[in-house]
Amino acid sequence: MKRLQYLLITSFLITLFSCTENKKSEPHTDTMVTDYKEQYRPQFHFTPKGNWMNDPNGLVYNNGQWHMFYQHNPWGNKWGHMSWGHAVTRDLVHWGEMPIALYEEANATDADSTMIFSGSAIVDKGNKSKICPDGTGDCMIAFYTSHVHNKGEGIVQHQSLAYSADKGQTWAKYTKNPIIDLKEKDFRDPKVFWHQPSQEWKMAVVLPKKYKVLFYGSKDLVNWTKLSEWGGVGDISKIWECPDLFELKVANEVGVTKWVLVISGGHESKSTFGMQYFIGQFDGNKFTLDAEETGQHYLDYGRDFYAAVTWNNDPYKRRLMIGWMNNWDYANEVPTTPWKSAQSIVRQLVMYKVGEAYKLYQAPLREIESLRGTYGGYSDLELPCDPNLFSNIRFTSGEIQAIFTPAEEVGVEEFGLKVFQSKDASGKVVEETVIGYDPNRKEVFLDRSRSGRLDFSEKFSSRDVAPANLQEGKINLHVFIDESTIEVFVNHGEVVLSSQVFPKMNQGGIELYNKGDGRTVANTYNAWSYNSTWDALK
Repeated sequence: MKRLQYLLITSFLITLFSCTENKKSEPHTDTMVTDYKEQYRPQFHFTPKGNWMNDPNGLVYNNGQWHMFYQHNPWGNKWGHMSWGHAVTRDLVHWGEMPIALYEEANATDADSTMIFSGSAIVDKGNKSKICPDGTGDCMIAFYTSHVHNKGEGIVQHQSLAYSADKGQTWAKYTKNPIIDLKEKDFRDPKVFWHQPSQEWKMAVVLPKKYKVLFYGSKDLVNWTKLSEWGGVGDISKIWECPDLFELKVANEVGVTKWVLVISGGHESKSTFGMQYFIGQFDGNKFTLDAEETGQHYLDYGRDFYAAVTWNNDPYKRRLMIGWMNNWDYANEVPTTPWKSAQSIVRQLVMYKVGEAYKLYQAPLREIESLRGTYGGYSDLELPCDPNLFSNIRFTSGEIQAIFTPAEEVGVEEFGLKVFQSKDASGKVVEETVIGYDPNRKEVFLDRSRSGRLDFSEKFSSRDVAPANLQEGKINLHVFIDESTIEVFVNHGEVVLSSQVFPKMNQGGIELYNKGDGRTVANTYNAWSYNSTWDALK
């Protein structure tokens, strides 16, 4: 098993670094022009104007704006030349793209450089650290991994910082970088946050191949002391990266809080990359898994949700998360141009006690409802029914809320929604993505095996499943589709599946279906097409 893990990790890293482009020959993001109407371009998920994007980085609120930085190749549509792109929003729905914040640092040759890998950002109120050289105003500070490589071969990774004295408009790298250097080839992704009880800044950072999270503390954001390390439990089928650690109140248990440690790398489907989380306590020095916890929980059961992290400083004290909607199995090959990859919609995380256990729920923000356009819907609709009932509203970007009840205990094999459906001239369905529920297996699933383009990767076609029980005899599916993305929130976010699809046709058909001899009732079916968030930028 250890040899298999090593081969998987080695194969992943070889693929990753072989994508580095040695010649910066493609157009730079800042010079590109787009109308945001390209095939597969999401209309309410953030995508860069052009070129490659992966992990969200540096999520922080400051001066009326939520900032999002992201792993970005300013010169190409595949992974390489990692820099920090930058976008801002005032409502967590409409995004404005900013100039590149932090560029890859060239060394002796173009093939020998220091890339700007993933990290986080904070606001130092009043510039107490004196990292910003001028004035006493607030100082924004970004922590990132310096990835030193030569011709694609990693040499060392250490932690560095950059700062902005003008509210994130421009950035400068700290002249005394690195701030933490263990002389490790793989040591990355610092998440920094303020810990109020100890009056100290904390950092969670990982040793990916050792499945360890290291915790550091600092008073001045420059000098860091190692506090503890934790790991080696849960899912170690993949590397560990992109840690996040935060405290949440338990929504239905007064006075109780839990700490959540999020790690990217594991997925219930062992053949793919995903995310896991652990529930426990953090005392300011070390993280301890709760005694009743047996290990990890999976954050998303779809194939395309990775490297998700949360915002610092949300003014409403919410814990907000966003993730990269792609998968390293085929990320470089997805058929989009001139951009590559989208970020998910923003999700709010809430902790609930369910029975004797605790569970993290994810919910779409209410703000996204501002995009609702044309509406169509039914109530108490018995399935199966005439598919033509749903022809009054068809879309490729929008929202669906559906609540189903299997009306008979036997005979119902599965039921649910079909989206991105297209038919040929004879009326035969030729492509669709199925979001369904199997009441016998107690599983919700997302089947993209007939979703459209599958030819770019043999690993793309999939039928992904997640455990889900009926609640008071019903299953609740809240679905967001957006040209090439699908996010499914099951039972108010108890389970989530996120995936990409690439339909060849663009008919936007939607259908409710029932399979088997038994009956199913769609208690509620509400559907809205969505207006584009890009209109203000055109």
